[in-house]
Amino acid sequence: MNAVLEIIELTRSVRNTVGIKTKQPLAQLVVIPSEKVTLSQLQKYSSIIKEEMNIKEVEFRKDSQDLLQLDLKLNFSKVGPKLGKPVGEVKNIVDKLDEENKKKFIGDKEIQLSLNSGETVTLTTEDVLVEKKGRTGYELSEGSNFIVLLETTLTQELKEEGLVREFVRAVQSYRKELNLPVDLRVDLFVQTDSWLQKVLIKFDELVQRNLIINSVHFESKPDMKSFTVEGIEIKLYIKS
Repeated sequence: MNAVLEIIELTRSVRNTVGIKTKQPLAQLVVIPSEKVTLSQLQKYSSIIKEEMNIKEVEFRKDSQDLLQLDLKLNFSKVGPKLGKPVGEVKNIVDKLDEENKKKFIGDKEIQLSLNSGETVTLTTEDVLVEKKGRTGYELSEGSNFIVLLETTLTQELKEEGLVREFVRAVQSYRKELNLPVDLRVDLFVQTDSWLQKVLIKFDELVQRNLIINSVHFESKPDMKSFTVEGIEIKLYIKS
């Protein structure tokens, strides 16, 4: 469970960094454990991570090379005295390395670079600062035992589901405001624009699963409570 908590905290950190609330579902989380953690121990807990972080799919992998981008920067405090005058040329070569050579460098822990003078210099991974990033569409966070890569691309379907979840939260908040018993089934009356009405009908199963209601009616009632969800006005009336 400590491992699961670390994965959840790393994922929450990514969501906070990119500004995507937990109410907004996302498609995929890729988790790469360190060598001391076995995949089989984690996979049985994937449902907890999915539910806690609102992720459709959690994938555990031993390797994430296809999802990683590496940024390599010379550690000037270390290589300046070691290289002397050619340090500028070496920096330009390192800056222009492609992903394949970067990954080979990290794997081999050293690389030989040919200079214009004909001289060859050897760099080790101690001579560079390595920053890992997710490829386009993925955001990365790294902890002591895991790397997590969260897919942050929002499809129309995911955006709609996120909006419905915000609607559910608004209804739950209104129920509390009315001091209704948590197990009381009610009729819900909703007035909103035609597009959101279609979305709510589309995700009716999600609405029914998360709200204790008899049915949803898209019609007006006197004294409806007004909410704004993602810039869209919604008027609610709850009949107990």
